[in-house]
Amino acid sequence: MKSPISPVIGLVSGLGLHGTGQFIERLAEECRLQYGARHDGDFPRMLVYSLPLDTGDDAEDVFFNGLRQLELAGADFLAVAGDGALLVPRLTAGVRLLHPVDLMLEAIPHSARRIALAAPQSVLASEAIQRALWRNQRKLVDPGWQDEVDAVYAAAPEARCWSGLVARAEDAGADTMLVAGFGPHVHATCAALQVIDMTSCLAHGIVAEWLAWCVEE
Repeated sequence: MKSPISPVIGLVSGLGLHGTGQFIERLAEECRLQYGARHDGDFPRMLVYSLPLDTGDDAEDVFFNGLRQLELAGADFLAVAGDGALLVPRLTAGVRLLHPVDLMLEAIPHSARRIALAAPQSVLASEAIQRALWRNQRKLVDPGWQDEVDAVYAAAPEARCWSGLVARAEDAGADTMLVAGFGPHVHATCAALQVIDMTSCLAHGIVAEWLAWCVEE
């Protein structure tokens, strides 16, 4: 049921406390960009269920329990953040659920033909993103870079450097690079290559969904 005041966002985050705080700051920046939020009262109401970075073998149950708790607490719509959310099947919930993979795929332009996927090995092993790309008839390009990609993700989030990977993707003939892991905004540009960052897609999608609910009310 919608809130009589404003919609409530429910976020299940498997980023740990520090990473969750960084992602919430990303949401605040999206609010400033999308509708000019400035004062405390301008920002959405939000319920957060924060999980450790490693949810172990029970990731699906852990994330589902978090979603259920937030739904019972009154969230109007839900979102999941963290690499752990990508390793489990789509989680069912009684309210609308925003999933980072869906939002990233929606951000890929129709003109994209050759896509390089930069994701941690653990995410690649699930093949969830690859299958989604294949279903949408997107061609994957393999730059042979997994050791370098894993090294970037192993670095502290604020120390990650993407420029080398962008150059590798371009050399491999990709026209689009998907950064399918969570962390700070990817500061890398290339005139011949579009870089799509899943974290940014999720933050943008959450705020856009919240605004849509506000308009409906």
